[in-house]
Amino acid sequence: MKFSTIALAAFAAKSSFVMAKDNQHVSSVVNLRSPSTIEDRVLHPDSWYYQHNEYDHAQCTRPQPICDDCGYKRDQDYYHAMIESSQVEDGQLYTPPDTEIKCGGETLSGFVKLTSNLVCDADADETNDGYDGGDVKAITISGPGSVLDCDGNTIMMPVGTAPGDSVEDGSVGIVLENGAFAINCKVSGFNTGVWMKGRNNVLKNSLVGGATTDNISTSGYGCMTVDGVESVGAGEDGLQIDHAGTMQVFASTFQGNGDEVGDGIFTDDGVDLCFTADEVNAIGNSGRGLNLFHSGPAYLKRTNASFNEGDAGVFRFDDSGSTLTLEDVQIIGNVNDGLKTVKVDITTYGTVTSLGNGEDGVDSTADGGGVKVKINVKGDLVVEGSADEGLELF
Repeated sequence: MKFSTIALAAFAAKSSFVMAKDNQHVSSVVNLRSPSTIEDRVLHPDSWYYQHNEYDHAQCTRPQPICDDCGYKRDQDYYHAMIESSQVEDGQLYTPPDTEIKCGGETLSGFVKLTSNLVCDADADETNDGYDGGDVKAITISGPGSVLDCDGNTIMMPVGTAPGDSVEDGSVGIVLENGAFAINCKVSGFNTGVWMKGRNNVLKNSLVGGATTDNISTSGYGCMTVDGVESVGAGEDGLQIDHAGTMQVFASTFQGNGDEVGDGIFTDDGVDLCFTADEVNAIGNSGRGLNLFHSGPAYLKRTNASFNEGDAGVFRFDDSGSTLTLEDVQIIGNVNDGLKTVKVDITTYGTVTSLGNGEDGVDSTADGGGVKVKINVKGDLVVEGSADEGLELF
């Protein structure tokens, strides 16, 4: 179904319920259940999601993987990752001899396990070999297959302990370099919580919060993976992406980021990137939930962008004519637009919902130049309860 058909339905219905469907796959109407509040729909998705009646999503065409998986296996533990990277000796995980973990210490490699909390306190100079706070990188781990297992312990720099009673001096909690893997970590404070640099780094099953700028940032090139991570309360963005290659985000939540204007996830302008988000929540951020400026495709699957305060729950802009693919996505209760795109064609699969947003449910524009944007619907596109237009196309 082309965008012209959807547009007619949207403009006819204005801000009321709009549903588009692929007639090859849809044999009955999809009905919404009605919980008492929009919050219920996010906190208890099983209680409000769609009744599909005879509509079988499994029969619908689904997109092929857009991005290279970089060889990362979500169900693979770090032991196997190290075997593949020759970080095992005589069947045992390789641990550097006499490893001393301290704030701002030497770069580590192999298998490193944190056995207690690590507090980077600028007042503790005597125990940190003259460490004076500021631009310290608390733990740096580098090399293909090297692993930092924090074992649930916290790496922190409490506000008020760094010079000038701030942490705004370039400090970083964890630096992952050139194929390193961090798991089971909690990072609190610092200028940046986790910096993934070089290529092919993984951050898994971790909590990062309270950074004065970005909780997690990337740079370099290659593949970066964030899996099972909570990123909360950053001064700026929950995840700031500035590397070329592939970015995959799985089963992660980005919530309450941005003291003034901060996005849940931000991809930098012009970066040549293939971006995938699967089972991702971007909720209650002061800017956009997902703010995608990169050059290259973007694929959002089973993703929820709701209650964000910026001009859109999901924003996508790209001068190079890339695409945005949505599969089973919900965009609910954002202050302004639900989904907003500029110069980007949209394809939807499964059920894509924009519900109860403060302005347009879907706002897609070619931004002049005489080039028309397209919305290709393969499944259901449901737009309901927007304060302005249900679906607005230019």
